[in-house]
Amino acid sequence: MGGRRSPPLGNLSPELTHPFKSDTIRSRAMAPSLPSVFISYSQDSAQHKELVLRFAQRLRKDGVDAQIDQFVGGRPTEGWPRWMLDKLDWAEFVLLICTETYYRRFRGHEEADKGRGVDWEGQLITLDIYNAKSHTTKFVPVIFRSQDREFIPEPLSDHVYCLESEERYLELYGFLTGQAGVPRSELGTVKELPRKDVEPLTFGEQSDKSPITGKLREVLNRPPPRPASGTDLTPRRNKGLPSKRGSSNQELWKEIVLYAVISLISFLCGVGILGLLIWNANLLASLGLTGDLYYLVLLPMGLAAAGFLFGVVRSYARFSGKQLGGMLELGGPIVAFLLVVILGFVLVKPVTTFPFTVYVHGKDGPQDLVLRNSGDVLLDLGLDRRRQPIGSEGQAYFPAIPATFRGQEVPIGVESAAFELSDPKQTCRLDGSSIYLSVQRKAGHLSGRVQDENGNPIPGATIHVAGLSTTTDSAGHFEFAIPGDEMQGELDLEALAPDYAPVNFNNVVPDSNPLTIPLRRPR
Repeated sequence: MGGRRSPPLGNLSPELTHPFKSDTIRSRAMAPSLPSVFISYSQDSAQHKELVLRFAQRLRKDGVDAQIDQFVGGRPTEGWPRWMLDKLDWAEFVLLICTETYYRRFRGHEEADKGRGVDWEGQLITLDIYNAKSHTTKFVPVIFRSQDREFIPEPLSDHVYCLESEERYLELYGFLTGQAGVPRSELGTVKELPRKDVEPLTFGEQSDKSPITGKLREVLNRPPPRPASGTDLTPRRNKGLPSKRGSSNQELWKEIVLYAVISLISFLCGVGILGLLIWNANLLASLGLTGDLYYLVLLPMGLAAAGFLFGVVRSYARFSGKQLGGMLELGGPIVAFLLVVILGFVLVKPVTTFPFTVYVHGKDGPQDLVLRNSGDVLLDLGLDRRRQPIGSEGQAYFPAIPATFRGQEVPIGVESAAFELSDPKQTCRLDGSSIYLSVQRKAGHLSGRVQDENGNPIPGATIHVAGLSTTTDSAGHFEFAIPGDEMQGELDLEALAPDYAPVNFNNVVPDSNPLTIPLRRPR
C-alpha cells in the first residue's frame, strides 16, 4: 500500500486501478467532491458494531462512498486479508474508529487468536505513514467519546474528530468533501502610495542667500520660547536704545519671590491639614470619615507644586483639548495643580480593610497565657460574626476587618471549655491594631447527697471543698457554686457529721454527676 505499492491490475475492478492517494492533500478551496472512505474499526461489542454501521450509513446518505466489512455478504472471494488491502488502496480516506480494543490490536498487543483484522490493517497503515514520512492526510482518527482520546495511535494523535455532536460531524464531513475552511478572496494588486520628494541637505561654501542654508541657520538661531507671562528674560540688543537689564531682573525677582511665598504658604497649609487629620484620626474613623477625606491634603500640595515649578523654577506647560464641542486651553500652574490632584486620586488606592489582633491572657496580666492553641475569639461586626482560633502566643488574628468599623465599639467574646471573659459584657473599640483581653476560669458546680450505710439521708452534715463550706438539708442534699479562680480539674472534698466517721475524697471533678457520700458510724 502507498505510493510505492502497485496492486496487480488484472484482478481488480477499474475503480481500484487509479494511483494511490495517500499523499494527496485536498485543497480547502476546491469544489465539493465525492470521496471514497474506508472505515477501520474493531468489533468491541454488538452495540459498538451497530454504531459503526449507522455511522457508515450516515456518510453514504450524505454523499460519501463509505465502505465497511458489514457490507460484504459472507466472505469476499479474494479473502479478508486481500480485501482489506484492496480497500486501503482504493480509499481516498481511511477513518480509524479508535477505542481501547482498537488501539491494543492496532499496536499488536492483543492475544494471538483475537483481532487479526485490525492487527493486519494496523501494520499496513503504519507502513504507509512511514513511507510517506508522515506527510499524509489519508488516515483520520475518529472517536465517539472524548474519554477514548488516549487510545489514538501515536502517529495520528495530533488531530482527531470527536463525534459527540452534529457540529463535530459536519467538521469531519467538510474535511472529507473538500469543504473545510473559508475560501480565499482574489489576490489584488499592490497599491502605490504617494511619496514626498525632499532635497538633500548640503554643506560647504554657499551664499547666505541659499534657501537651504538660510532655513538651517534660521532653525539653529531661533530664540527659545518666552514665558506665558510675557516677561522678557533676555535684554533686547537694539542699537541706539539703552539696556534695561537691571529693571528686568528686578521685576523677575519680584515675581519669583511672590510665587515662592505662595508655594510656601500652600505647603504649610497642606502640612497643617495633614497634621489635623492625623491628630483626629480616631474621631474621623469613629464617624466613618476615612479614605477620600485625606485627599483634601492634595489641594494645597498641588498649589504649592504648581507655584514652585512654574513660578520659581520658571517651567511652562500647556494642555489643549476639546470639551463640549469647544476648545479648552489650560496653561501654566493650573496644569500641574490638576495633575497632582488627579494622580493623587488615581494612584492612591483607598483602604478597604485593616488587620486586628486580640491577645488573650489570664488574671495575672499579658504574660499569663492561660489559653495556648485552645479556644476561639469572636467578633460581632454587625450581622457578621467573625471567628479566629487562639494561637500559641495567646493571639487571635483577624486579617481583614472592614474599614467602616474602624473606631467603633463591637461585641467581643471568647469560646473555651474552661475559660470565659472576666467581664461578660465587655466590648472592644476597633481604633488600633490590637487589644488585650482578660479571661478567667468558668465557675463550677458541685452537688450530691450524704447518707448512712443503710441509705438514709444525714441532715446537718458539713461539707468542705475549695475553701467553701455548706451543710446538708433534711434530705441530705448539698450544692456548691465554685468561683472560677478556685476551679481546678480535681478538688478535695471532706464530709463531717456528728456520730459519724469523717470521709475525704481527693479526686472530685466539678460539673459532673451528683455525688453520693456514705458515712459510717465508728465501731
